[in-house]
Amino acid sequence: MSSIVVIHRCAEYVGVDKPFDVRIDGGRHDEKAEEPNVAALLREVIEEKVRHCHQLDYATSGAMLYALTKEAARRAAQLFEARLTKKDYIALVKGHLAQDTLVCRAPICQDPAHDFKMMIGEKHEFFPNEPKKRKHSGDATTRLDVIARGHYNNDKVTKVRLTPTSGRRHQLRLHCIHLGHPIVGDATYTNDTASPRMMLHALRLHLPFDHRPPITLETPDPFLRTSLPGLLLDDENG
Repeated sequence: MSSIVVIHRCAEYVGVDKPFDVRIDGGRHDEKAEEPNVAALLREVIEEKVRHCHQLDYATSGAMLYALTKEAARRAAQLFEARLTKKDYIALVKGHLAQDTLVCRAPICQDPAHDFKMMIGEKHEFFPNEPKKRKHSGDATTRLDVIARGHYNNDKVTKVRLTPTSGRRHQLRLHCIHLGHPIVGDATYTNDTASPRMMLHALRLHLPFDHRPPITLETPDPFLRTSLPGLLLDDENG
């Protein structure tokens, strides 16, 4: 990978369409730390230091915002912490949803047996004396709206819009599993290692700043019949 797609540029922020299976920055010193990351690729394009304003998983693609100053990063972080941002994702999930709309309100906490994985559950049940383990834990709500039903490589799938009102680590993956419809290609929480990627994409991100005009990042849908071989959806537009 030698370039990154910039979808927004202003004096304070840069928005990109993050590729899947790429880190957002150099991150921790682990086996992926030396791999290409979005921040490094972006610096090659704009030749300025950037600071990520929020998180996107390694396997997730889509709208990602970076700040050009510490103050800009702080202002964006405040919006995320106050849950004032609007985030829309699309995903392919396994099976056909029986209803067109579902809402999952299952709480999420860190898996006590794993430093990285999360799980459905109340944090106080597993970490009553370890507050550091509660960093990403707490209440969580995700709405699923069916876009289309169909098949991917002859298996039943549903294309859904996912709208979270909280930002827990791995929230969308876990809520989809909790509802009985795992995201296709989620190798972390399922045994699906055959898919070319995890089928989760951050389609749109809206930030309603109070000190400047709002920023809306919008990215193309990667889960179309024309761009994803093996995908057949029942609607005419998907």
